[in-house]
Amino acid sequence: MSNIGGAPSGDISVMLPDVPWISLLSPSVITSMQPGDTRIVSLALDPLSDSGTLGDLMTILPTPAFKGTTEAQADVTVEITGPNGYHHTGCATANALGAWSYTVPEGAPMDDGQYTIAARAVDTEGNHLLADGTLTLGIDRTAPVSIITDQPANVSPYFLVRWSATDNRSGAKNWDVYVSEDGGPFTLWLAATTLTSARRSGLLDHLYSFYCVARDHAGNIEQKTPIAEWTATITRQFPFAGDSTLDCQINILDLIFIGIGGEDVILGELRLDEAGCRRSCPRKGRRYPTPGPAAPRARRSRRSRA
Repeated sequence: MSNIGGAPSGDISVMLPDVPWISLLSPSVITSMQPGDTRIVSLALDPLSDSGTLGDLMTILPTPAFKGTTEAQADVTVEITGPNGYHHTGCATANALGAWSYTVPEGAPMDDGQYTIAARAVDTEGNHLLADGTLTLGIDRTAPVSIITDQPANVSPYFLVRWSATDNRSGAKNWDVYVSEDGGPFTLWLAATTLTSARRSGLLDHLYSFYCVARDHAGNIEQKTPIAEWTATITRQFPFAGDSTLDCQINILDLIFIGIGGEDVILGELRLDEAGCRRSCPRKGRRYPTPGPAAPRARRSRRSRA
């Protein structure tokens, strides 16, 4: 080895930085890097393949597309590894501006799971270009499973409906909730709601049925036959004496609601309905304002008592 700047000749040790992409490069790639060569191969998921929530690197597509930039006319190799021994390698060529793209072929579909994607390139002069890290992509092709939570069959005219969903990959994102009255056709009640419960008003002695459809973050939509998952009949008159929260229960929540200045409270004759729930008799019930601070009582002098 020739002297450089008068320094004695000998072996040179090269310290490579501890970054993820180094482990992806073979020894032949590392030794072919040119001094001062900082050119890279960028890698990203094509936005058109990012279904559901944009930017979360979750997709329902089994054949997603990837894109990036590098040296003009460079040959790019894309390597994908995943669960159950999945391994696929594909090639692309950068255009005159250095942009490249690659789509996984239908013959090598990616199933549910987490995948690692790496890219490397060789320019027109045979130089190996540095990889700009790896990409972790989740494939979620399984729709969530939702259900209306089972609750009492007899409810008050202002009742609570609850729903939930399970999804093992990207998680439930929102729900469409449908309602049917007295056995009629289902109609959309709540669209793409992120809530998991809501109150519904109805008429005494009427029947209300519900079902829901969930959507996950990857964009999968649950496929479901419109069949009632919970049906309730309004048999309880309301409001209940002291039931400020209208949940057909007398508990500490009603006291808290009153304490923070809630709605007026219904007071009246208390009875038990068929479901054993306390209610006020509409015939004798009267509406009183929410209790406030007690007014100071006037003091009477001894002379006035006489």
